Amino acid sequence: MNRTIVFCLATFALMFSPLATARDIQCDKAQKRCMTDDVNLHVGDKVGILNDDGELQATGIVKGLRGVKRSIEIEQSFGSINPESRIVLLADVDQVDDHQAYKIQHVPAVAQIGGNWGYASVTSGAGLPGQELGLYGSWRQWDNLAVLARTTALFVGGRVSIFNGKELEDPELKSVGLGLLGGFAYQTKSSRPFSLRTELGIGFMHVRATLGGSTNLNNLHVDETKFKNGYNAYGRWGLSGVYNWEDWHFDGGIALSFVGQAIANSLVIGASRDID
Repeated sequence: MNRTIVFCLATFALMFSPLATARDIQCDKAQKRCMTDDVNLHVGDKVGILNDDGELQATGIVKGLRGVKRSIEIEQSFGSINPESRIVLLADVDQVDDHQAYKIQHVPAVAQIGGNWGYASVTSGAGLPGQELGLYGSWRQWDNLAVLARTTALFVGGRVSIFNGKELEDPELKSVGLGLLGGFAYQTKSSRPFSLRTELGIGFMHVRATLGGSTNLNNLHVDETKFKNGYNAYGRWGLSGVYNWEDWHFDGGIALSFVGQAIANSLVIGASRDID
């Protein structure tokens, strides 16, 4: 008897609950019409489609039945529908602003521009301090994955011990590099207050390095300074935590870069803005 009562209550809840557990949604390429196996839906029902975070991706009307299949015509779309999306049955068919009951899915901006400053420790000599200044742009291609273009200025200075053939001396190294790279950036859902962002890119950097005021002396001691004058291979990987505030994103994290033989470990802060 108890099992029968529990079964009846569960059936009743499924029939009248606003949440329908359809997770096999299939849509056409334009995402104007979708199909689902949810047998609790009937022609004329107004439905919402939610992502895993409960954000509203689209609203629609059940337009037809085909066996166990239900055809849904999408009326409003706020984001891409995927097979993991789920359907909710909206109680009021005539309600215009259904999205007031649900948070609308935040779609990452098409493009983003930003900049950063970093304090670096560089493997030149016994280890020298440096600074990096960067500007970048990213263009979203697939969900949260974006194509990245970045330009970076790297400043390094300090004394490096060298052997001049007779004795050790420590002339001052001054190195300025200007680099350009391309790669990819990935940021977890920016609709949340906090998210993570990582990027990876490779390109080249033009370096002008002097040792004791001489470029020739630096060229003779590249093994010690790690910086070769001219064009060098340049790569950068970064990981940061991001605070998202409307169209603005403020980040802080770490970056690992290589320029020729030199490696720079940086603590970085920055900001970026969405561009639609």
